Amino acid sequence: MATQQATTQRGYAELVEITDKTFRVSSRVYREQEVFEREIAEIFEKTWVYVGHDSEIAQPGDYKTAQIGRYPIILTRDKDGAVYALLNVCRHRANAICRENYGNSQNFRCPYHAWTYRNSGELIGVPDGGRYPEGFSTRGLSLIRVAKVDSYRGLIFASLSADVPELDEHLSPVKEHVDLWADRSIGGEHKVLHPHRYAYLGNWKFQCENGVDGYHPGIVHESAFSTFGEFGIGNFAARDLVKRGSISRGFPGGHSTLEGGARDGRGVGRGLPHRAEEYQARLREVYGDDRAQEIVSNRHTFIFPNVFLFDELVRIIQPIALEYTEVYSHPFWLHGVPDDFNTRRLYEGTRQLSTTGMVNPSDLEMFAANQTGLHARMEWLVLDRGMQREEVAPNGERMGNYSDEVPQRSLYRHWAQVMARTEAGR
Repeated sequence: MATQQATTQRGYAELVEITDKTFRVSSRVYREQEVFEREIAEIFEKTWVYVGHDSEIAQPGDYKTAQIGRYPIILTRDKDGAVYALLNVCRHRANAICRENYGNSQNFRCPYHAWTYRNSGELIGVPDGGRYPEGFSTRGLSLIRVAKVDSYRGLIFASLSADVPELDEHLSPVKEHVDLWADRSIGGEHKVLHPHRYAYLGNWKFQCENGVDGYHPGIVHESAFSTFGEFGIGNFAARDLVKRGSISRGFPGGHSTLEGGARDGRGVGRGLPHRAEEYQARLREVYGDDRAQEIVSNRHTFIFPNVFLFDELVRIIQPIALEYTEVYSHPFWLHGVPDDFNTRRLYEGTRQLSTTGMVNPSDLEMFAANQTGLHARMEWLVLDRGMQREEVAPNGERMGNYSDEVPQRSLYRHWAQVMARTEAGR
């Protein structure tokens, strides 16, 4: 209790300490229950959160279940093609009416007492309704719609709060990078496949930091890269322990990128050289040489607060508890390429980034080790790397070396703003 009171007295913004030469984050950010509860309420439940992809609900009647913070939702497409995000709770006795991850149905029937709703939310059936008192009305008892739903390039976002800027404004700092990712499909939008779901014993922000951390790969994944290099996979044999010559970016709004360049690009089917050559030739034909090279360049794009766009997958972060996080890793299937090319991309992504791959398990071990170390209650974590060499653009975008902590500082600058805004009563 004393620790929680200290946090409240100091203010959440003061958990991020920035000077001209230093950038430090309090360990309380990762280990205090009060901080976690405030993050869920003020970040996940009051901002735009990624909830799904158009291809997951492509046909009328399609639905998927998801979560916004702690709120269970159903993402649906009705018979007219409109998309809704509905709270997954029956208005009778609060039963979760939809239990499946995916499906197709025009109606949802509560398994407890069979109250039935259209997939756009309207209540259409109450069994034995005559037993209710005279004058009983079902008006106002439809499923509750999430306040805002919108999409960009197939990515669907929702907000429980109506008091958020439009999605276009939320994404504007990073839209160029979203477009480069989406343009990997030729002549149409890609689709995402069902996810590989896993969890780790650590705070949700470790995954946010790690996916755009260019300092750790040659160290944490040294064994994997050495093995890849030995078998001639990619360019790992010549890779330095700390990569140089590429960049990281941080944007207003907490978004960021880690950009490794065309030489390190993944998801281009290198195991099928003739298909990779055909694919890149087609990209050059459609987009021109320069943009085609940007499209196939290695790029990790983080959209605050919960989704990564990688070269070959979409990774969703779902905080469950202070020291427990679930991750949903969706491979994406390109449009306009042969099936064997997509199959190869899926294999290559799984080989590295699944929980049985050669890269991802080491990251999960680092997250658990981070959380273990934090039990020692070291007061501050240091995020100074590259700080004095950052290039800052007029629009607030910051750029640094690949191994600099530009993305992590972007995350916590915005984190501090959001947490401070709630303290100001807004």
